[in-house]
Formats: sequence, structure tokens, C-alpha cells
Amino acid sequence: MQAQRDQALLALEDTVIRAQTSGVVQNQFLSIGQEVAPEKSLFNVLADGKIYIQANFNETDLAGVKPGDKVSIYPRTYLWEKSFEGVVVSHPFGVERQMRLPLMSEQVVVSENRWLQLPQRLPLLIEITNPDQNDYPLQSGMSAYVHVHD
Repeated sequence: MQAQRDQALLALEDTVIRAQTSGVVQNQFLSIGQEVAPEKSLFNVLADGKIYIQANFNETDLAGVKPGDKVSIYPRTYLWEKSFEGVVVSHPFGVERQMRLPLMSEQVVVSENRWLQLPQRLPLLIEITNPDQNDYPLQSGMSAYVHVHD
């Protein structure tokens, strides 16, 4: 009983959410009284003051791309009338492509195409350096063309 009580106290402490930065809550899919699972993502916090996008590139297009590289961003919403400048913040360093059988060291490679291996799409995190949220607001989920400068 004491162990269950201690575990319940830990779970209660985890019901308080403390953000590491000020920002805006996005992608919240909760309602009052809804049960949630421990350790499961419930929403995102977008930090105030900076705007980031995630651009998904074919892995074959990422050779030589590194943090600090300049990019141009063309949101499809504004049909080439407005572009933004940005900088690559991070390069993907972990990819969940490999799987292993539970009791063996053999890797299982899932192939969508049995004749050739298609390149994977990997995310780059990009900070927009010239946002214009008054005249050209950006919304989560928008599509854009992104060009990494040489």
C-alpha cells in the first residue's frame, strides 16, 4: 500500500506542467476530465520571440548541409509574393530506420519498394530570421518550398 501511495504521489507531481520558456500552447487535444497516459505527449509549446519551421528533405539532398547554413523559405500560401530568410538550427542526428528482432542482433530492413531503396525524408529545424507575422502570418501545418544556399 505504501508503494502504491508513493507511486500515486509521483504521478500527482507529474500533473503539474512547467514550461522551460514562455510561449504558446499548440496541438492540444485535451478536454476537462479526460484521462491521459503517463509519459505521453499532450501538446506542444512554441517559444515566444522566435519562429521555427521543420523542413523535410530527402536524405540524398542533405550532404554538406549543416547548422548555420542560410535558407530561403517560400510559403505556398503567399504564392511567391513573400519569402522569408532563415538559418538551419539542427541537423537530424537520430533516425528510426533500423529495427531489430527482439532476441537477435539481426536487423530488419523494411522496404516499401522491392527493386530499389527510396531515400528517406529527414527533418531540418530552421529558424526564420525575418518573420513578418503582421502582414504575412505563418500557421502551423503550412507547406513551403525551402532552398538551402550553397
